[in-house]
Amino acid sequence: MGVGLGWVLASADWFGHGQLQVNRGASMSVENIPWHKNDKLFREQIGTGRRWEAYVAHQLIINGLEVSVPRFEVRPHVSERKRYRDVRDMVVEGRDVEVKSSTRDFSKPFDFPFDPMFVDTREKIESKGAPFAFLIVSQESGCILAIPGKTRDEWVPQSGFDSKRGIREEWLACPLRLVRTFDEFVNFLKVHREDD
Repeated sequence: MGVGLGWVLASADWFGHGQLQVNRGASMSVENIPWHKNDKLFREQIGTGRRWEAYVAHQLIINGLEVSVPRFEVRPHVSERKRYRDVRDMVVEGRDVEVKSSTRDFSKPFDFPFDPMFVDTREKIESKGAPFAFLIVSQESGCILAIPGKTRDEWVPQSGFDSKRGIREEWLACPLRLVRTFDEFVNFLKVHREDD
């Protein structure tokens, strides 16, 4: 998939404005504030996440898939953060999908520099359950990979340091042999449309 990452146009209905800027390789700063109280970092991460969700939605739409993005609400206060995590990022052809962006450069599953590939935090996955798929998008190349939710039983726990939030975290990670290309994901959904 050849992708030019200058600017991504998003539907005005989604976000209330017609253009969404995608800044390649944007970095975030960490201040000496506990991550769960750092609203500046939280809002930076939300902005980055929403830009990449718009990019992925655009790619799905131009490939002929129906995409719905739920109304976006930001927590009013840090104490309410868990109440806002039960909504999926988007619904594609009637199926729940989560989008995660990665600072890693890849163009196919086995280009990813680590095996297994991080999916999301263990706590988030266990609290929400696995969606139909996680779509992982490279902030460097724009490549999108798919991790099928049905492979959840084969994901493995991985612990490490989250440098953006300045904390140790436990993630679930998917073996690369289970990761699919964007084209495979799109073709699967086209063949298995929910209304069939």
